Amino acid sequence: MSGSTTELALSTAVDGDDNADYLTLDLANSLRTLDALFSNVTGHNHGAAHQGGTIANIPASALADGIITSAKIADGAIQTQDLADSSVTSIKIADGTIVTGDLADASVTSAKIVDGTIQTVDLADGIVTSIKIADGTIQGVDIAAGTITYDKIATFAQGPHTTDWFRCDTATNGLYNMANSQGIAFNAQGALLYPANDPIVGTVATQTLQNKNLTPTNCSVGGYQIVGTASGLGPVAHIESGVVVVSTPAGSGGNFGGVGAATVTFARAFTANPIVVITWDDQGAPGDVSNYAHGVSIASTTQFVARAQTNQTSAQSVRLVWIAFGV
Repeated sequence: MSGSTTELALSTAVDGDDNADYLTLDLANSLRTLDALFSNVTGHNHGAAHQGGTIANIPASALADGIITSAKIADGAIQTQDLADSSVTSIKIADGTIVTGDLADASVTSAKIVDGTIQTVDLADGIVTSIKIADGTIQGVDIAAGTITYDKIATFAQGPHTTDWFRCDTATNGLYNMANSQGIAFNAQGALLYPANDPIVGTVATQTLQNKNLTPTNCSVGGYQIVGTASGLGPVAHIESGVVVVSTPAGSGGNFGGVGAATVTFARAFTANPIVVITWDDQGAPGDVSNYAHGVSIASTTQFVARAQTNQTSAQSVRLVWIAFGV
């Protein structure tokens, strides 16, 4: 009776077997069993011998731990389902190979970003909002010139303060009150009321008033009250004054000599002949004033003639003071 092998139970011959029976029966069946192991459908791949075959039927328990090396795995053959969860660590990932498509949405947190590495090109336009900017961190150099308009400036509760001038770089602009639509503009000649562009009258520069309705009450020129009526102003007082020196011929024997005369021209013409009052200047009439005589004659609205004479025995230079009233 034939023996058998341990794994496949192949028949082995023993001394008492008939050679013919063993060769035609037992040995033939054993050879068929071995041949079946090399079937390309159900057989095993033994070192790539014969036709090869699937290894799908080899259970995991048939493989010793750690015996499958990289060389035994076809390139590109490992799939997602072949990897256990959390089995791929940083050291298994080639540097620089992670791309956007590998990252799940919202998976990159602040802790994963190296401090100071976010650049301008990393930020999409318009994504940095006020809440993302730390209070008090915007500096002057961060603001482009001309970008802050008046509507971006908070209203001052008590007005802005400065120890310097408020400066306007536009030639005809100045200060403006939004509520009243009124302002003060400026040009090379001075300040103007805006929007009328009406010059503001000062006390120093020479200016001419036009189209001004002045109220008569407490209105004066040169310290003299302007004459007015209920319907408006009357003539404006025109007053001028000065000193004139008149050379007089000498008198004789107590008698007055000839009359000296000097013409005075007004600084501005009167509209009608003015009243001129003349008297002695106490610095220019030596001796008793009874030794002198003086007078005035009106020539026109632009000038008058001062006259003087003396009974002194020598010619005199007499100083006279005068004042002219008119309109």
